[in-house]
Amino acid sequence: MKRITITGIVLLSGMLLIPTMHLMANESSGNNQGLDFYVNNVFSDVEDTKKVLELPKGGYLIGEATLITEDGSKIKYNSEEDPNSKTVSQAKMELIERAKSGQLLTE
Repeated sequence: MKRITITGIVLLSGMLLIPTMHLMANESSGNNQGLDFYVNNVFSDVEDTKKVLELPKGGYLIGEATLITEDGSKIKYNSEEDPNSKTVSQAKMELIERAKSGQLLTE
């Protein structure tokens, strides 16, 4: 019984330590379904004509937000007024191009 318990613990710990890999279809395989799903999932339920703002540390903002830094200063973001804003359709095309060139962050 003790040997079965130890074996179980060793197998379970081995499964937990095995790193996982994130795979995404690329153009050479002819299968872009994973990429299309990812891009559409990022902007789910958002119209292609809506304006979004890509944030400095990643992600997209729809609407407006205020960031309060550690020193108490405030940074205001507004996707409708910022000159760096783009439409959802433009952002989708950029994400697809980044993924194809290997520049897309997946974690």
